[in-house]
Amino acid sequence: MVKFYESAIAIAMRLNNLNEAVELIGHGLLVLDKVGSNEQIVKYILTAVICHLSRDDWVAAKSFVDNIKNKYEMTSGGSGYGQIDNLLEAYDEKDDARFKTAIKNYLTYAVDNEALKLANKIVKSDDWLKAQQENKPVVLPPKPVSSSQVRVDVGNS
Repeated sequence: MVKFYESAIAIAMRLNNLNEAVELIGHGLLVLDKVGSNEQIVKYILTAVICHLSRDDWVAAKSFVDNIKNKYEMTSGGSGYGQIDNLLEAYDEKDDARFKTAIKNYLTYAVDNEALKLANKIVKSDDWLKAQQENKPVVLPPKPVSSSQVRVDVGNS
């Protein structure tokens, strides 16, 4: 039953139907409540948080985690809510480096590929955001051309 939910969640995320993914996560957590391990529960919680954050909805992500904390007891150290809180804090502070470090050090092993792809698109630095708002295209300098790359056509006239 757990594999069914994991597959359904991944498909919903791949199709960018994040509301459905979060709903499926809620149903999956009910199943995991009876048969799952803490690692599986954390994976589902992190995936829901990533779905909320990818829609730029920090309030929904924080609310989801706060509600879940009342239901599931977990350690606040290396795994569990400590990492989730760190991720939420980094997002709230728009700390791109810390957010990406949390993804690299923890999420890589804690969530599936679809959630990881989504997480890698979430936080951008202030400089990136400013450039996007100004709509400035990135202009690359021209590459130098060597004489061996120059081709001259000599026509027969």
